Amino acid sequence: MVDNGNKHYYISYLFDLFYRVFFKSIEKIDFSAKHVIWDQCFPKEWKISITNLADKRNKLFSNLSLRCFINWAQHRINQAEEEKDFVLGDVSINLFPEVDPRLWAEFLIFVFSGSKDRVKLAIEKPWNFGFVERVRLYPGEIGSEEMLKKMSKDIEIEKQKTYELAHYIFKEFSKENITEYIKEIENLKYQIESPEEDRRLKLLNDFKEMLSYISKIKKY
Repeated sequence: MVDNGNKHYYISYLFDLFYRVFFKSIEKIDFSAKHVIWDQCFPKEWKISITNLADKRNKLFSNLSLRCFINWAQHRINQAEEEKDFVLGDVSINLFPEVDPRLWAEFLIFVFSGSKDRVKLAIEKPWNFGFVERVRLYPGEIGSEEMLKKMSKDIEIEKQKTYELAHYIFKEFSKENITEYIKEIENLKYQIESPEEDRRLKLLNDFKEMLSYISKIKKY
């Protein structure tokens, strides 16, 4: 029987143990099995969203999942090469079920690019995950106006939830910091149509949109 004083310690230890095994195992599992694991077996309370992070019942589990993910993902992002990291992409899209995969990957790469010259390093390193779109199923005729409107609305909601979650989790995404990042990005120069210029423009646009969004919501 675990006493209440040590409850957090033991749960934390078990989560660390679970995720060490889980992250190694998920690399070896085929796509169809991964789908079953994430959708039917993995506890929804362990996934990372603002709802879970703020919920009294689930915040311990969700916060521990977040800590374990960051410890694992940070190394992979720091060691990123041009080759696509499908495992990191799969874990990211499923463990964070409400975010826009591309946008969330971009923010993770940015945060884990270090504190010195972060903007420049984030733009110049490979962006090797976050390129797989979330699967969306809609009733009705494919390509219909109604379907396209619903899809557009869902994509916009995902973007807003991504801005909100990044702002909630990472101190780097305060209103003041984002304003400074935008200035730094605008001052950087790269060759037109180069990968670096493409990433610079994406980062600039996304930070401007994020700044506009978080300026309208309450501060956490």
